[in-house]
Amino acid sequence: MKSEAEHSELIELAVKKLSGEASAEELNQLQRLIDEKVENQTFYEELEKTWISTEKARGITQSEVDEEWLRLQKEMHRDQHRSSFSTWLKIAASLALLISISLIVFQFSKSDQMILVATDSSITQTLSDGSVITLKAGSELKYTEGFSDEMRQVTLEGEAFFEVTRDTERPFIVHTPSIDVKVLGTSFNVKADESNTADVVVVDGLVSVKYRDQEVKLNPGEKVIAMLATHKLARLKNEDPNFISWKTMKFYFDDSPLKQVVRDLNHAFDSSIQVEDHLMNCPVTVSFEDQSLDAILRVLQATLNLSIKENKGVKVLSGPGC
Repeated sequence: MKSEAEHSELIELAVKKLSGEASAEELNQLQRLIDEKVENQTFYEELEKTWISTEKARGITQSEVDEEWLRLQKEMHRDQHRSSFSTWLKIAASLALLISISLIVFQFSKSDQMILVATDSSITQTLSDGSVITLKAGSELKYTEGFSDEMRQVTLEGEAFFEVTRDTERPFIVHTPSIDVKVLGTSFNVKADESNTADVVVVDGLVSVKYRDQEVKLNPGEKVIAMLATHKLARLKNEDPNFISWKTMKFYFDDSPLKQVVRDLNHAFDSSIQVEDHLMNCPVTVSFEDQSLDAILRVLQATLNLSIKENKGVKVLSGPGC
């Protein structure tokens, strides 16, 4: 790149494009700069990758944003007389991090709200009241830091396991796109993803679940399923020992059909395993604890005389039958 001014222009235009604020003229100018030199293109690609990865920053506070800004200022001051490409890459990466974080904080800071996102794996967070939330990969939780004096409210998209600290004066409410869950102090699992159902399974304590104009109360060992297509709410006994295997990494199968085993593994590991039709009902009796998916599949392979083939990330189980 020719000058520090050109560096600055490239960063400014790139940030505008990535944040969706660039005009058509600015997009054209950015493309001209990118096409000008290979190092400009590499610079933009690195900045874009950093931007995408940091868009999903979790639970960021304003003080962390301030710290990042101060660190960036020091780096720019220290390197103001240096024009190496690597220096500008570092500064651009820091700038992308700062801006992506600021967007989150700007959106929620007025009400001290936080956003927690689990990307590739589950994460655990202790809230200000002592409640512990384990968020499944691909899920998002929003909450107000400190809560209010009347109630404790969080908003969930996806799946999470809640261990709620008891507070009789401040109920704990979980809002989802379809159901609301209200407790005083208990532990339970909530699944409210993009499927046609939403469900709650109670481990201990008393849980109230509301769906549209219906409401049920659940005791330990019970679950409720909200069927979104028919707008029905069904309360029943939980007979699935693996409903939180995604959290515990413990699996128990007792004469379970292979299709059920594969369903539970896919849910826990976010994997894509398929079974040939004639193997669907092969019975499986086995348990696993803290084992990798590959280790589990090797056991199933040996037990049922299966073959495992992989194509584009999808594992297919085949074999002569059971």
